[in-house]
Amino acid sequence: MSGWVSALPQMGMALLVLFVPGTLLLLAAGVPWRRALLFAPAPSAGVVGAIGIAADLVGVRFGLPVVAVATLLGCAGVALLTLLLRRLRHGRQPRVDAAAERPRDHSRDLALPGALAVAALVIGIRVAAALGGPENVSQTFDAVFHLNTTRFIVATGQGSSLRLLGWGNGTGGFYPAVWHDMAALVAYDGNVLAATQALALVVSAVVWPLSVLVLVERLLGRRWSVLFGTAALLSGLGVFPAKMLDFGVLYPFLLGIALMPMLVALAHIATGPLEERGGFRGLALWIACGFGAIGLALAHPGVLLAFLIIAAPLVVRRGYAIGRARWARGRRISTAVVAVGAVAALLAAAKVLNGSATVAAMRSTDWPRIGSPSQAFGAWLFVSPHQFDIPWAVAALTIVGMGVAIATRGLRWLVVAHVLLAIPYVFAAGIDSPLSQSITAFWYNDSVRLGALAPVTAVPLAAVGLSWAIDSAARFVPVVVARVRWLRPRRRLVAASVAVLTLGLAALTSDPASAEMYALTASRYVMPDHPLDRTVLSTNELALLEKLPTLVPPGTRLAVNPWDGSGLAYAVAGVPVMVPQLGGYPSGEVATVAEGLASARQSPAVCRAVHDLHLTYALDFGMPLWRDDRAYAYPGLLDLSGSSSVQLVTSVGRARLYKITGCGTAP
Repeated sequence: MSGWVSALPQMGMALLVLFVPGTLLLLAAGVPWRRALLFAPAPSAGVVGAIGIAADLVGVRFGLPVVAVATLLGCAGVALLTLLLRRLRHGRQPRVDAAAERPRDHSRDLALPGALAVAALVIGIRVAAALGGPENVSQTFDAVFHLNTTRFIVATGQGSSLRLLGWGNGTGGFYPAVWHDMAALVAYDGNVLAATQALALVVSAVVWPLSVLVLVERLLGRRWSVLFGTAALLSGLGVFPAKMLDFGVLYPFLLGIALMPMLVALAHIATGPLEERGGFRGLALWIACGFGAIGLALAHPGVLLAFLIIAAPLVVRRGYAIGRARWARGRRISTAVVAVGAVAALLAAAKVLNGSATVAAMRSTDWPRIGSPSQAFGAWLFVSPHQFDIPWAVAALTIVGMGVAIATRGLRWLVVAHVLLAIPYVFAAGIDSPLSQSITAFWYNDSVRLGALAPVTAVPLAAVGLSWAIDSAARFVPVVVARVRWLRPRRRLVAASVAVLTLGLAALTSDPASAEMYALTASRYVMPDHPLDRTVLSTNELALLEKLPTLVPPGTRLAVNPWDGSGLAYAVAGVPVMVPQLGGYPSGEVATVAEGLASARQSPAVCRAVHDLHLTYALDFGMPLWRDDRAYAYPGLLDLSGSSSVQLVTSVGRARLYKITGCGTAP
């Protein structure tokens, strides 16, 4: 854990990137500072992603200076527009905020920050221990792509989501870039590994619990017992964020899910009564929701679709209320036209998306099911979607919360949202048919991605169940106190009972299911001295990569087999590589080098490919330890020690750097 002290600057930068743009924008729109700060991460993601696209369109390099200037200019524009709108409304009868008329209990203002501090501390310690340290690398398939993509943005200043796909081969195309844009900003000193680890830690330990607590506060009010109990539930839950740090690794999905409850709270505000919106009115509400939705879309489109599924009951409820009122006033034709138009627009959008090439490619991914439909539904119901032990405290409170919410008019939508979100998970985890692949295409037909969405609705439902349990206890305890004289004073006893309940709940939620999930996550970040099974990078290999800037001249491009860890030379040292990610088989001139570099001196075709690809050095990290045929499609880069086409420069353990000498100089 002591190694994390060196990453404090990166963690501080991650907090600034996640909170400052959104806070400034919401303040400029007239949102009170406390609410602006609490809701800041969602619009911050949208601001950073939008600036990444805009910077590329106008030909400006993406980075901290551009983000700072663009944010300030945007805030100035929003402040001016807010002032103009206020002037236009001047003289109208102001709306009265009913909440503002009530006597204010300032002690409640500290409830959410206090609960956040508890959750952030516990989750932060657990996640930091699982990640291992700021220089550790996730030993997973997608880690090479994510780390190298962040380096690409740092090196080139090209952070547009519209052109990030295929950056390694210049093909371009849409790829959601908000995670990588933010990681590039956090890597202010060029240390991509530490920036990625720090951002993952801050998103997991700060943004995620804040997002859930904001939603719970919106639904159940500023209650110390409920918010601290929710913090305890979050602290003991391993389904998220641990699984997203283990599987994939899915950094963009991690960010998107962490932001989602915050967007659900904004949707609840937008569809609720006008007098309960507080500072989120008019322009401020549009900015918060708009940039928040952009942030979700550019974090991961699948997360945006999941958010739309959760928000659908809120929108339908609000639309029904408005339509019913208009119908009662005799505006029946216009009401019917709007309703039919809305349904037609949704069907048209679904048809266009379903027919797009991107969705077709995602639909072709086929992950096997993990059980029967009933088993899948049971896993969702008990908040155990990844076949681990059931977190009984969370599961029990979620089921109780569903019953309470069904009986509470203003909370029924949450149960509907939880059930709607379960449908694609059940199709992916329990059916796995052509129909399920169509329904779950946006999530790659992957039950792991869909299962990670369960806490977004399950934890608020558990908070509802917890609130009911606390209220029941609060009604029962005074009755006992009234009969037993020595148990007085009542207020102290009730407070003590709530404290004991919260502490007991925290102990219950630290169950084997959560411990097992975090232990598995920790195993993915172990950095062995020598490569083991499916190891992406060892400490010896990392040591050699860190030396590269002093060993090779500027402009060098390395011949590598990305499956043996050498592909991370770009992320670690900023030295471009022949293949920057794990994936398909090499093709074209890359395949020529991959198959024949060891015999390049005897092959003009190989030397021609070496010169065309501007390769001057090669890395040989030994036999890849992946059970994948694609890892062994680079025989020309294996065991170069006996090749006359290269000359050894240096080595650390089995990791070796060679200079390509068998092809002379480029013509």
